[in-house]
Parts: sequence; C-alpha cells; structure tokens
Amino acid sequence: MAKTGRPRVSSRDVLEEAATELFLEQGYSDTSVDDITARAGVSRATFFNYFPAKVDVLLVGVDRALDALEHELSLGATLSDALSAVSQHATRADIPLLVKQAHTMGAAHEVEAALATRMVRLNHIVGLRISESTWRWAIAGAIATGATQWARGGAEQGSLVENIREQLRSLSRGDQAVFQGIVP
Repeated sequence: MAKTGRPRVSSRDVLEEAATELFLEQGYSDTSVDDITARAGVSRATFFNYFPAKVDVLLVGVDRALDALEHELSLGATLSDALSAVSQHATRADIPLLVKQAHTMGAAHEVEAALATRMVRLNHIVGLRISESTWRWAIAGAIATGATQWARGGAEQGSLVENIREQLRSLSRGDQAVFQGIVP
C-alpha cells in the first residue's frame, strides 16, 4: 500500500518556513504551535514528530551541524577534519534565525535553555575523540564560541572554520586565563 500525505522532508521544511514567517510577523511568544501548523497545513502531531518544542524550530541549523559533525566523526575523521568538513559548506544562509533575532523575537530565555541541551550534545560528540572531561568541555565551548562569533559577524568575519580554529588556539594560550584571574 502506498504511503499518503506530505513527504517527510517537505513537511519539516514547510514547518520551518511557516514558523520563521510567523515569528517575524507576530513575534515568537505570540506564535503558537497551532498557528505554525495552520500556516503549514499540517497537524499538530506532525509538528511534534519533527520538533519536541516550538523553540526547536529555531535550532534546526544547529541540529544539522551537530548531526553532520557526529557523522563525520563516526566515519573515523579526526576532530579537526570533521570540523573542516562541516564548516566548509556552511554559509550565512544556514545561520539560525535565533542568532540575530532571539531578543527581538522574545525568545532569548527559551533559546538559551535549548542551546544548553545542544552544548551537552556537542560535548558528547567531542567526546568521541577527546576522553578527558575538562578538555572535552573546553573544546566544545571553543567550537560553540567560534561558531557564534562567526554567525553574529558580518561578511568580513572570515570563514567559520577559521573562527572555530582561533577559539581552539586560544585554549593553548594560558596567559588569557592568568590575565583574567582564573588560574593563579
């Protein structure tokens, strides 16, 4: 028997587009899941098949990057090579709306909480190559910081991979930690 309904990829894309439009038109907090599903022409159940919560629509780009990084590492790539592979295809169009619009959209607190779960996932992914916990968290933090700075920067900000590598290089410069009073 043939499967009916909207193709899975299409439904997810339509939900993302509908949510983005509504968040920009009426704000994040004034947009309900029902509003999104009505605009997308899908059921509420379909929405929750793709997104655990409304805020997760804003994090699709982050989730895709994490999926790609994990995939590259599962294929045996080094962390450096995996970051390069994932970063080389990233464009400013891939930047989640939330990076520049979370405060404007009234979603800052929800986005911060949702990003914390992504940070835990990034730590787990880095753990595929780095076993020591302190370094795993430090490297995950450097990756997240480099990606965020790149996303918030203008066209002159350089490449994503270079921003991440600069943050990773900063881990080796102990003088910053001493200067900031972190290390005695």
